[in-house]
Amino acid sequence: MAIPELKSAFCGSSVRTGCKVIGWLNMILGILEFLVFAIGVGIVVAVVNKTEDKVIGKEAIKAREEIQKSMYPASPEVQVEQNPYNAILALFVGDSDTSDPEVLGRQVKENLQGFFTMVFVIVLVFFVIHSLVQAILLIGTYKRKSSYVGFYLALSILGLIFSFFSLFSSSTFNLKIFVLLAFFVNLYFTWVIYSFYRELRRPQCLSTRIPGHKLLDGDVPMIIPENNFNYYPQK
Repeated sequence: MAIPELKSAFCGSSVRTGCKVIGWLNMILGILEFLVFAIGVGIVVAVVNKTEDKVIGKEAIKAREEIQKSMYPASPEVQVEQNPYNAILALFVGDSDTSDPEVLGRQVKENLQGFFTMVFVIVLVFFVIHSLVQAILLIGTYKRKSSYVGFYLALSILGLIFSFFSLFSSSTFNLKIFVLLAFFVNLYFTWVIYSFYRELRRPQCLSTRIPGHKLLDGDVPMIIPENNFNYYPQK
């Protein structure tokens, strides 16, 4: 049983226009998300660099001591609650055993800068890949290339499968609602792209092979015999 195709997308527009909207919307959202992330990382790094090494070192020593107390309590009956902030800070202390706050603070700063640089590079790579994928959809839509649209459709289906399984791994109710809404939005987007892909895969009408005449949005492709010289596309 074939999947039904949409005849129109957003506000009654053609599915081709719907694919354009999807491509540009995802492209713009990706750019905004990357900018927000880059600004956030820049602010955090600036705050860390402005803070004195001795201040960071004292906090790191305090965090290391509290972690050690929670791991090795004075007696089995004593339970020390572990502060998540101390656990995170202790990660950047590493295996350093120095007690000099200034030296330790400098080491923590270097570890933090290395960590944020690595995270920024990873996010930048994902942003570039995301932008290229959206560009493939836009190029395929504008130039009517079924292979480009089909490639994006395959990725969209994989994203749907991932979103579906994310529903079962969501821990809170609010997160489940958010993932469910995202799943249905992506499902509709995939349906629009699928409908346009099916439209591109049909045999094109003879009007697309006549110089100066282009297939407009919403035109239904038809099979016209090649030897029918009496056929002329109506304007």
